[in-house]
Amino acid sequence: MNSDALSIHPDKVTEVFLILHERAHRPPELEYEYMTGQLRQQLEEKAFGQELTRVGARRARKIGKHLHELNLACIVTENFSTPRVTARFIAKAAGDEKPIPIILDDRICESDLSYLTRERFQQLGQAEKTGDPNATVRDWMEHCPKNFADLVSKHITVWNEILDNHTGQRFAYVLHVEGMLLYPALLLGLPPEKMACLHISRAHPIHVRLYSNRSPLLSLGDEEYWKNQPLTIFGQYG
Repeated sequence: MNSDALSIHPDKVTEVFLILHERAHRPPELEYEYMTGQLRQQLEEKAFGQELTRVGARRARKIGKHLHELNLACIVTENFSTPRVTARFIAKAAGDEKPIPIILDDRICESDLSYLTRERFQQLGQAEKTGDPNATVRDWMEHCPKNFADLVSKHITVWNEILDNHTGQRFAYVLHVEGMLLYPALLLGLPPEKMACLHISRAHPIHVRLYSNRSPLLSLGDEEYWKNQPLTIFGQYG
């Protein structure tokens, strides 16, 4: 699979923020149904009340506040309630008189886990609970190679299009877990399969700097640095 197709050298310095969507509000006893995509319509119809958990909504607003004054050109996400509402909270908190524009693109997709039996779902959940956070990601990649290849292709295509349209600006993505792991792997020059070697906690956006003449720079957990760039060498590590 060719990951070199990802554009990483725009003509002007460009900054991208990768954000994992917040947690959907749903009954805990329906976790299998949620993860295998059986609740999407109910979530769109607000069958369980608010779209995000209270903690999730609060974290999304906090991220938006961190991004305030950075003049984001747009936020890109999928037109599904969970990432869409996450983006709305962020956009409202990040904007001034009006929210940041949101671009909805269904190529920002997630894995199709409908192949999982309830028993296998429980086994993977136990593996993740005992220290293997990407057990389900690897299982999906192994059992659904076509779906994996399709997801990679869609993410690369939408990335390239958005970058072409917003070179020299700052913009953000609100992503599913798969996209949140995939983009850093590709940006670091790794094959897509290596996304399973990354673990990125929710509520910690990744700040990507793209340059015309050198490799991308990925920053994790540098929210204060976005606003107050230090003047001394290694000051950002202080």
